[in-house]
Amino acid sequence: PAELELLIKVYIAKGKALCNLAKGRAGAEAYQSALDILHYTPCAFEQDFDRSVSFPIFSGLFLVLKMGVIEQNEGGSYEVGLCKQFVEQARLNNDPVHYGRALAMQGETLARLGKFEEALDNLETIKSIYDIETQHVAICKAYGSDRVGQAFSHSVNWNHALGRTDAALATCKYIVEEIVPKSDPKNAHNTFCLLYSVIVTMKE
Repeated sequence: PAELELLIKVYIAKGKALCNLAKGRAGAEAYQSALDILHYTPCAFEQDFDRSVSFPIFSGLFLVLKMGVIEQNEGGSYEVGLCKQFVEQARLNNDPVHYGRALAMQGETLARLGKFEEALDNLETIKSIYDIETQHVAICKAYGSDRVGQAFSHSVNWNHALGRTDAALATCKYIVEEIVPKSDPKNAHNTFCLLYSVIVTMKE
């Protein structure tokens, strides 16, 4: 298992590096290779295998999906399946940092498919496990940015899509007063992702 984890981490690092160089397709191939190792290696299913090693794979594949380098059908079956795997593996691992990221990823997918009510239901689950004061640093370390906190920012758009202006504005207030002040100010990417929807909403 130790050798397997090391090999997977090598592919993950390769995927991250390629994506940072804007080589999304090659990055996707690296992430997919890591996932294939998990699927076809028997010891990955053993009880003592560290499931958390797989989480950056799901997150990485989700990001390259958003870059448009992975083709899928109109129903988004590849993305939906990816989210389902991530949520289940993170739930079994019983770590709110990764479970929150998996749920945030699932919420974005549901919203992209026009299922805004389900995406907002998903956010309610996130609210029950997300604690920015104890999880923010760990989430940023694992995923580069607080993808869980950013789910609140995405939900502003979901509420707008459903015509719920008051709910969108209330979420903007929560982001500005509760999430941003407790976030790392040096993480410019995270701050931008948190505030973009807020600024657009307030401007309107």
